[in-house]
Amino acid sequence: MEKIAFIAIIFAALLHAIWNLILKSSEDKAVAMITILFTSLPLAIISLYLGGFPIPATLPIIVVSSCVQTAYCITLLKAYDKGQLSSIYPVSRGISPLFVAATVFLFSGTSLSTSVLAGILLSSLGLIIFGLVRSKTNMSSKSELGFAITNGVLIAIYSMTDAYATKLVGNALSFFGTMALFNRTFLLLYLILFEKSFISRMIENFKVSFIIGGIVSFICYLIVLWSYQFLSVPVVSALREISVIFAVIFGVFFLREDMRWEKLLMITLTLIGVSLITDVL
Repeated sequence: MEKIAFIAIIFAALLHAIWNLILKSSEDKAVAMITILFTSLPLAIISLYLGGFPIPATLPIIVVSSCVQTAYCITLLKAYDKGQLSSIYPVSRGISPLFVAATVFLFSGTSLSTSVLAGILLSSLGLIIFGLVRSKTNMSSKSELGFAITNGVLIAIYSMTDAYATKLVGNALSFFGTMALFNRTFLLLYLILFEKSFISRMIENFKVSFIIGGIVSFICYLIVLWSYQFLSVPVVSALREISVIFAVIFGVFFLREDMRWEKLLMITLTLIGVSLITDVL
């Protein structure tokens, strides 16, 4: 099943790049990101119906996961609203696998093979270099780097809590459906209390493509949650970042972006890293 889970993660990475393309091509990225989340709400209800409601004992960790996810969404919203994330976001994706691997090792005592550790380090290094070069080229501010680091840590935390909760619940559909309902509820409350004008922006700037993005993003993360049953969190966290390669390729072909040296370096290091990780599967 490990090989199947690996193939599934690659497919999820492709899906992630697709909905990221929808987000990237939107004029108001903050609105697009939040709208995509809310348009996936019907899928959360369907998932909960199919998977069943989790036992009450698992609700605390589900609520914790939903709170971390909500914090991540709000941080992304504020960063995109200020125009302070797009160029350096790869740094977030690069930091996350490193943070996950270090946390798992320190708190659970789980050791990673030399091959897997080297693969994670190379993949993360490629993403971080890519993000920092883009940041320098676009003359990004220090606050943008702060947003990137914060988001990287939040991605790592929700990856670990989601993986643990999925295993505890025993059903990815059940966990994701419940967590998504809590997350969207918390996010809606935040918007009502602190960002009332944002709701009108969502209505005014709504696009049908956001519905597609919501469906794709939901399926994408559901696959990731399912894969936690067969692969370790550090491995899944690192493999997910293949989505950045797809995103770069999509950017070149669909958004007419240049294929610069830092992109080629990132792709090369990520592919070498992935090959090292898959050698032990």
